[in-house]
Amino acid sequence: MATFAAIVGGLAVLGAVSGLVWSHVAPRTAFVMTQAGPLAADPETQSLIEADGWFTLLTGGLGLLAGIAVYCLAQRHLVAGVLGLAGGGMLASLLALRVGSSASGVVQAAGPGGIHTSATLGLTATAAIVACPLVATGSVWLFEFASSYWIRPAKAPPEAPRPVEKPVAKPLGRPEKEPKAAAGPTHGSLLSRRRGRHAKRRLPPMGGR
Repeated sequence: MATFAAIVGGLAVLGAVSGLVWSHVAPRTAFVMTQAGPLAADPETQSLIEADGWFTLLTGGLGLLAGIAVYCLAQRHLVAGVLGLAGGGMLASLLALRVGSSASGVVQAAGPGGIHTSATLGLTATAAIVACPLVATGSVWLFEFASSYWIRPAKAPPEAPRPVEKPVAKPLGRPEKEPKAAAGPTHGSLLSRRRGRHAKRRLPPMGGR
């Protein structure tokens, strides 16, 4: 709440100062009082556009400076700061218009034939009043988006795709049989060999009785 009140109060004071500056730099427009009402003395005058342009430039610049200050100094209370910029910016624009038009005054003179002329300072484009709050709040959101974009972690580069190993094609035909290991002599074959040897020894020699 304190942040909101401080921002609104500061913008109100700066808005009044902007109105005084506007009353000194903006040109005045001369009007002729007729039976149909006040008309511009010079139909091709550009003073009305220049007055609107000076008002928009001053209040918009004020909103930009206020937005930068709030973003840098009120990071912990950014929501309250944005609300203060919106309300205080609108109040600053209204005060600038009021103070500027009052400070310039109205200059009246009587022309030939009893026609009265006057030179006043006013705002033709009423949409210029919202320049200050729009620039102030928009600058804060713009700075917030830019800071969040630059400080976010960078994404790791994608890994290169690994080459896919193709299976080796085997030749068609019968599958090759693995060679069997040679079996060693078994216990039964050793016994049969020994018996054969003993039998040969016991046989009598041929032809001797």
